[in-house]
Amino acid sequence: MPLLAGVDWSTVGVLALVVLLDGLRKVPTEALILRSVLGGPWYPVESSRIRPGWRIVSLWPPISRHIVLSRQVTSPHPPDVVGRLHALGWAAPALTGLGWLSLGALVLGVPIAAARFGGWGLVGGAAIAELVAVVSAVIAFSALRRLHFPRSAAARRAAVLLSPFAAPRAGELVLEAVVEDLQPVAVLRALLPDAAFHAWLRPRAYDAMQGSPDPMLRADLAREPLAVVVSARPPGVSGLYCPRCGQSYRDGAAACAGCDGVGLVGVRPSAPP
Repeated sequence: MPLLAGVDWSTVGVLALVVLLDGLRKVPTEALILRSVLGGPWYPVESSRIRPGWRIVSLWPPISRHIVLSRQVTSPHPPDVVGRLHALGWAAPALTGLGWLSLGALVLGVPIAAARFGGWGLVGGAAIAELVAVVSAVIAFSALRRLHFPRSAAARRAAVLLSPFAAPRAGELVLEAVVEDLQPVAVLRALLPDAAFHAWLRPRAYDAMQGSPDPMLRADLAREPLAVVVSARPPGVSGLYCPRCGQSYRDGAAACAGCDGVGLVGVRPSAPP
């Protein structure tokens, strides 16, 4: 008998929708959202000027993971994002693995068990999904304690994972706890690949030099470092380029088409003799 025979796909769709709705979050003013898909590199998906309010942020974690960064930070200490991530130890990969197991057990496992074994299968599948949720909550609590969260605060945060619909984002919840009180620029510098970080930073540094500072940069970088960022030639560019976004251009262009006419700089190719 095929494994998926008799599965009620409408139930699968409903369960997937409920998991998706669990990712509904209230995004604060001047926030930045980072995304990682299938464990790949992090990249920003929103500008710092997104409209605040309720929106679906988490998209079926751990298929895609998200971190919401806010410039309203509280830590007075120098940021150590890498050190905090290392402090999680085995908890980080364990929560990611449990996230996959939880998502699969809930969205596919419960409908398959119900189709194969009827009511007892439904009960058994739901019990397994809840068991995975409990294990995720316990490991998340341990990880938060490693980050020096008070016992009561760690328990409150981990308690939301007792719901099988919230358990897939256990790893995401702990990651946000790692960086929530740090300056966004420090988090971006630590998590993004160098090329992605500089692509994000350069136009904001240029705008700040022109008198329009980005909220994410106001407390993070002085004018001198911003000037260094803007004056640096983008990697791999030898001719004309836009000083704001770093896009290269062929000879003959005078302004950047994507940056409202910002004048190009760089070396124009010499005319042939």
